[in-house]
Amino acid sequence: IDSAHLMTRESANALLKTLEEPPLNTHLILTALSEGSLLPTILSRVHPVALQPLEEKTLLELLPEAEEEVRKLSRGSYTRARLLKEHRDLVRSAEEFTGGDPLRIYEIALQIDRMEPGERIIFTEILEDKLMALFEAGKLGYDKLEMLSEKLSELREGIPRGIRTSLALLALSILMEEKV
Repeated sequence: IDSAHLMTRESANALLKTLEEPPLNTHLILTALSEGSLLPTILSRVHPVALQPLEEKTLLELLPEAEEEVRKLSRGSYTRARLLKEHRDLVRSAEEFTGGDPLRIYEIALQIDRMEPGERIIFTEILEDKLMALFEAGKLGYDKLEMLSEKLSELREGIPRGIRTSLALLALSILMEEKV
């Protein structure tokens, strides 16, 4: 089951019976972005296996047309690299979101809300990468980076559960502007 983190609560509950009593000689494989993105009822019935990220050289072989920035932002994930390549606008939007223009932040938040859950999760990861770059450039303090990263992590976990992404992003933008 690919992208199990995108299942609705209803579909996850329907899967529980099969997970509790799978047919003989059957192994179910679920893929998800992270353990935290799965419902606890699903997570308690599976055996997590963490896969290592692909090396940049391997990504280059698989996606030779992808730009270097896309390969770096992919964090070794082929799926993420492919999505970033297809949605370069996510990278631009994350950059603009950290720019501080309130009207543009509002527009981006609404735009992200209309995207598929997987794309919204990837946007939050790119946004976190951009915040880390601000920290490394000395434009963002460690305490604020840690707090914003925690809020983004909470948002990522809430996306499969139907959290209103635009409201969470607008709240995050307010926290970005507050002094720590």
